[in-house]
Amino acid sequence: MKPTETQLQEALFRAQHSDDLGAAENYLKAQGVLTFGIEHVDCADRDIAYVNLGDTYDTTIVQEGEDFAISSWGAWYEETENQHCEDDGVVRCGYCSEFTPVDSEDWHKTVCEHRGRYVDSGEKPAPTDDDGEDDAPNLDCMTATDLHAYCQEQSNPAPLREYAAIKARAIDARLAGRIPQALQWEKALDALYQQLPSSLRW
Repeated sequence: MKPTETQLQEALFRAQHSDDLGAAENYLKAQGVLTFGIEHVDCADRDIAYVNLGDTYDTTIVQEGEDFAISSWGAWYEETENQHCEDDGVVRCGYCSEFTPVDSEDWHKTVCEHRGRYVDSGEKPAPTDDDGEDDAPNLDCMTATDLHAYCQEQSNPAPLREYAAIKARAIDARLAGRIPQALQWEKALDALYQQLPSSLRW
């Protein structure tokens, strides 16, 4: 059962007056609302906690810092990401999910500073010199199906197979709407990429 507007208002009141998001969840549970605990999500340099009601855009009680509000974490995330992009002149790369500065009036021509690929297509810009180095496959441009297949090929380097497995999990989580889980996998990807030897980077 989803909460009514009256129940959300009361849950908000209880959270504000106790300074505890758990009070909102306890109240909603007592009203027969199905909850899934208190979750956290971050975007740019901001983060919130929220009473998880199951879906990304379920209207619930959210907490940012000391402030409580009625919203959905999905709406908060979109608004925060859009504001960050507008304020800081950045765009989120569609393949590695990192923010990168917009370096052109046409954002489609922006090259990700983390992976060196166009943020929308994943294609590599034409080389500016003849170093000829492009040995490692760009796993960030593969589909989940291709990544799963790459993991199974034992002749591929073990660190890249590990990266491909985590990348596939991140994609699967995003497609299933499990954004907090996807974000955790994507953070792990960034850390793993930094540990790769230069010969295995793209």
